Amino acid sequence: MPRIFSGSILIEPTALSLSKHIDLLKFLRGFISEIGVLHRPGAIDTRVSGDILTIALSPYTEIVDSRNIEEPEGLLEYVRREIGRVYIAERDTWLDFISIRVDDLLGLLNTVKNRGSGCTDSTCYVVEDASVECRRIIVVDERLVYLAGLHGHIFTDFKAEPPGSSIFNHMYCETSSGLRPLISGTRDAGVVSLSVKVPPGLDSLIQWALLGLVYLQ
Repeated sequence: MPRIFSGSILIEPTALSLSKHIDLLKFLRGFISEIGVLHRPGAIDTRVSGDILTIALSPYTEIVDSRNIEEPEGLLEYVRREIGRVYIAERDTWLDFISIRVDDLLGLLNTVKNRGSGCTDSTCYVVEDASVECRRIIVVDERLVYLAGLHGHIFTDFKAEPPGSSIFNHMYCETSSGLRPLISGTRDAGVVSLSVKVPPGLDSLIQWALLGLVYLQ
């Protein structure tokens, strides 16, 4: 479990639409090369109105280690002004997070925004538009369970794929005519290939789902 140092900046994911997320990372890469992303719930001590309180953190909270930033005040001022929901760690603690290169995460988010394709060492993904209207989103992959806490219209229905199945579905769109896969994948020689469909208005949800499947496995 990695260590979070006193003075680290923690940014709540609920405040980050896709466009705000991209703008944030473009700004942050002038200060840092890596950003932490929480993949399990956690808690930190932070100062609120002069008092030190323990607050809960949701998965996908992003963590900026400010130890090597010469003037963190400018970074903090920007994040507070543009994002709003941000905390400063008052004490060192240990949380379940993974470090991601800022440029790599920015590339993934831009692929969601502009549609297209990308790859990491073990996962490739293709992002396309989907001309469907979703009554609700159904998550069937336990790795994405925390999305339900970020977006209230998500319903979870975890189920194992049939033995021998070559396609793994992670998320569905429930339409008036039935279920349509939004994220599905195949695995070949250790490489996962994801097909991602983005219905109108769901870019911000898809960013977290794809981030989770690519980096938080």
